[in-house]
Amino acid sequence: MKQQKQLVRGMVAACAMLVIILDTRTSVASAREGLVLCTQTIIPSLFPFFVLSGVINSCVLGQNFRLLQPLGRICKIPKGAESLLVLGFLAGYPIGARLITQAYNEERLSANTARRMLGFCNNAGPAFLFGMIAPLFSSAKTVWVLWGVHILSALISGCILPSHNSEPTQISASTGISFPESLQKAMKSTCSICGWVILFRILLGFCNRWFLWLLPTYAQVLFSGFLELSNGCVMLKNISNEGMRFLLAGIILSFGGLCVGMQTTTVTEGLGTGRYFPGKVLQTILTIPLCLLIQPILFRKSEAIFVSLPTFIGLIFCILLYVFILRRKKVVEFSARLLYNTGN
Repeated sequence: MKQQKQLVRGMVAACAMLVIILDTRTSVASAREGLVLCTQTIIPSLFPFFVLSGVINSCVLGQNFRLLQPLGRICKIPKGAESLLVLGFLAGYPIGARLITQAYNEERLSANTARRMLGFCNNAGPAFLFGMIAPLFSSAKTVWVLWGVHILSALISGCILPSHNSEPTQISASTGISFPESLQKAMKSTCSICGWVILFRILLGFCNRWFLWLLPTYAQVLFSGFLELSNGCVMLKNISNEGMRFLLAGIILSFGGLCVGMQTTTVTEGLGTGRYFPGKVLQTILTIPLCLLIQPILFRKSEAIFVSLPTFIGLIFCILLYVFILRRKKVVEFSARLLYNTGN
C-alpha cells in the first residue's frame, strides 16, 4: 500500500511537471504573482506577528487570567491556555496553530488536547480583515461585524468539538523564549508559508486559464477562496451585491482555504492537522446562517439577501447532520472524558 501511494504521488508530480513545461508562461506569471503577494502582503503582515506572538505567548501561557476563564470554560480548554485562543484571534492564520504546537512541544498540552484545539484556535486576524476586507465595504462597521461572526463561529465550534464532561486542569507556566529564538522560528515558518502561497498561486493560475472563467462569479470567488484565501478575498470586489459579498467573505474567512491548511501542517511540526479541517468545516457551515441573519440588518433592502424559512431550516439541518457525522466518527466525543496534561 505504501509503495502504491508513493507511485501515485510520483505520477502526480510528473504530470504537474509536464503541465508546467507545456505552459511555462502561466507558471512563471503565477509564481511571480505569488512572490509579489509574499513580499508585499504575507511577510509584512505575518512576520512581525510571528516574532511577537511567540514571545508574548511564552510569557502569558499558564498564567491564570480571570477575565479569560469564561472562554476556557466555553471551549473546554485547560486553565491557563486561554491565551492560545485569544492570540489565535488576534495574530491570524496560521499563528494560532504554531502557538499550539509550541505549547505541545514544551509539554504544556497533551497531544489530544493540542490536536483538538487546532479545530477552533487558528483563525483570521484583524490585520488581514481590515487590510484586505475593509476596502470592499462601504462602512467600516461591516468588517467589525464580520470579525465578530468569525469569532462567534469559532467559539461555537470550540463548544461543540470538546467533551463537556471534563473539568480542565491548570497547565504549568511557560519558561519563556527570547526574541532571537522567536525570530529564528519566525523566519523558518514564514519561508514555509511563502512556499505554499507561491505553489497554490501557480495552481490557481492554471485553474483560471483552464476552466474557472466558465463558472458564475460567486462560484469563482468561493473556489478561489477555498483554494487560496487571499486571492478569494481579492476576487470579492467582483461581487456587486454587498450582502452577497458579506456572506462569501464570512465563508472563505472561516474555512481559511487549502493553502492555509497546508501552512498549518508545516507549522505543526509533526503534530498533524488533528481536528483542524473538521473544525474549519464546522465553523464554515455555522457562519452561513449567522451571516444570513445579520446581513439584512447591515445593508439596505436592495443589497441584503433574504432566504426562505425552509432554506434556513435546511441549513440548520445540515449543521446538525454534520455534527452527527462527527460524533459517529468519534471526532466529537460527547460522552468521553478528556484528559489534560497526562502525557503525550
